[in-house]
Amino acid sequence: MPTSRQRTQFAQQMAIIKTLRENSSISSTQRKTPALKKSKYGGVDYDPYIIYYLESTLTKIYYKYVDSNPSNHVSKSCYFSYIPGNFKKAKKKTDACKICLLYDQLKAQETALNSVIAYHTAHNNQAKIFKAQATLNKVHKKFRTVEGHILVKEQQHKQFNLDANITSSKYCVVLADFKENISLCQGPIETMHEYCRHQQISVLGFAVIYLHNGNKKIDYYNYFSEVLNHDSLFAGNCLTKLLSDANLTCFDNINIWTNGGAHFWSKEFIAFISSNIRPKIT
Repeated sequence: MPTSRQRTQFAQQMAIIKTLRENSSISSTQRKTPALKKSKYGGVDYDPYIIYYLESTLTKIYYKYVDSNPSNHVSKSCYFSYIPGNFKKAKKKTDACKICLLYDQLKAQETALNSVIAYHTAHNNQAKIFKAQATLNKVHKKFRTVEGHILVKEQQHKQFNLDANITSSKYCVVLADFKENISLCQGPIETMHEYCRHQQISVLGFAVIYLHNGNKKIDYYNYFSEVLNHDSLFAGNCLTKLLSDANLTCFDNINIWTNGGAHFWSKEFIAFISSNIRPKIT
């Protein structure tokens, strides 16, 4: 294969990996080998020994790649062949934001309609161009109703990445979220009676990110309850227990991140943090 073609293929693959990284999150799976230098992957923040979970479908990510790389086009079949094996589809996504899902749907419709308009423009079919353009205008109108939400989401995403880039041993980040669809005593073979008697539980999980001897560490804590309601009181009590279990009082600054659930955004939970958590931090 000519050297110039090899360079082109490498550039295309790095651009695809960059787009995949922008639309994926890092798995909690620990790396067993040393991190590789970014220079090996064209400066892309990518490690082949880490599992990345995709936050969107591969097809939607492909169209994002096409939009952001107009001069470096690849076919969809070539795109799929370049995807490394450590990019995985999440098994299930819960607590999905309906506004973000609507945005993804509108984005897919916009891409499809632009393709339709381009096709009929090439064939000079004015009637179908007019019809597609009218539908596209409706899509753009809906875009304006959700773009504020998407802007805040992107700002929050950037802020979290800044917060998670811990540079001081006196600072930590705490992630909190309820785990869904958990039941106990499941086995590979069950009778109908056993299946119907499964005990449902509520699990509040925490991830504590901090520096230890100059290395970033993540510790996980889970608190179980037979009460299935995700309420602010349970979340606050678990956070209080986390203070001692994770020895959080040794930190000067704790940044708590949650999702938009009502149990985390309630006045009760915010007041609980102000009156019961903040005074215990040195």
